Amino acid sequence: MINRNEGVGASEIAALFGCHPYLSEYGLWARKTGLVEDKPSTERLQNGRDFEVPILEIWSRRSGVPIVINSSADTLMVPPGVDISTLAGGMNIVKYERTPPTITQTQRTFQSPHCSRLFATPDAWTLRHAEREHSHEADVDAKTVRPHMIKEWRKNGTPDYYKLQLRAQNACTGRSGAYLVAAFGWDEISHEFLPADIAIQDEICRRVDQFWLRVEGKLPPPDVDGSESTKTALMATKRNEETVSLAGDIAVIDSRLLQAKANESDWSKRVKQLQAEIIKALGNANRGVFTDGSGYRVQIVERAPYTAKASKYQKLVRFTGDDSEEGDE
Repeated sequence: MINRNEGVGASEIAALFGCHPYLSEYGLWARKTGLVEDKPSTERLQNGRDFEVPILEIWSRRSGVPIVINSSADTLMVPPGVDISTLAGGMNIVKYERTPPTITQTQRTFQSPHCSRLFATPDAWTLRHAEREHSHEADVDAKTVRPHMIKEWRKNGTPDYYKLQLRAQNACTGRSGAYLVAAFGWDEISHEFLPADIAIQDEICRRVDQFWLRVEGKLPPPDVDGSESTKTALMATKRNEETVSLAGDIAVIDSRLLQAKANESDWSKRVKQLQAEIIKALGNANRGVFTDGSGYRVQIVERAPYTAKASKYQKLVRFTGDDSEEGDE
C-alpha cells in the first residue's frame, strides 16, 4: 500500500479546494512535510469504518448492484454472472449462489496514471453483471451521516468535499463514475451516482502537482487562513528561547487584529443584549411568534459530563511593553 505521506489521498483532496471541513491546505502541507503528525484514529472514525461493510452489503442487496468490497479478506466470494477478469490474482475464488452478488477482495490502493502523487482506496466498486443491462464499473463509497448533518445533507445534497473525494477516486481508478451510499442513522440508506467528470479530474491532478511542489520546497508553503487546522499546524512548531523582531507588515497585522478583537467584543456584547431583550419579551412563554410565522422558542439543551485529559498545548498571548499579558489571542 502507498505511504500516505508520499502523496495526496482522495479523502484529502477537498483541502486543496478550500472546502474540507477539518483540514486546510496549510494543515495538509504540514502533514506531508512532517511538521505535524497525522492525528490518531478516534472511536468515531473507527466506528464509521466498521459500519462501511454492512452498509455496502445492505445497499447491494436492496439495489441488486454487484459490488467488490475493498477489504482485507483473502477470499473472493463470486456469484454467478459476474465478470472476474478484473479481480486481483492470487486469491482463493469461491463460486456461490447468492443475491445480491457481493465480493470481498484484498484491500487495494489505486494510483492515478496521470498524477503520480494522487491515490485512492475506494470502499468498493461495482462489476458488470450478465443479468443486468447497462451495468458498468463505478467506485462506491459508504458514509455514515452524523445526526447534526442529516437535515443539511437532505436539504442541500451530498457535500462538495465528498463529491471531490469521489472525483479523485475516479481519477485513480478510471471507472465511469461513483456511487456515494449514505446511511442516515438507522432510518434510511440512499445513494447518489456521480458520472465521471474529466475536467474536474484534470483540475484535481493540476492542484495535486502544484501542491507537491510546495511539499518539496520548490514553491512557497500555502497561504495561512483562520482555520483550526492551520492554527494547529502553526502551533506544532518546536520553539526555542530566541526573540525575533516584529515590524513592517506584521505591525500592521497586529493593529488590525487588535481592532478586530475590539469590534468582536462590541458585537458579542450587542448580540447578548439583543438576545436578552427577546428572552424578556417571552416572559413565561416557551415560544414567541412574529406576524410572518417565524419567531423564537426556548430549547432545553442537555450536555453529558465531560472531563478533559491532562495535556499541554501552545497558545498565542499578546503582551505590552512592560511584558504584562493582555490575554489570549
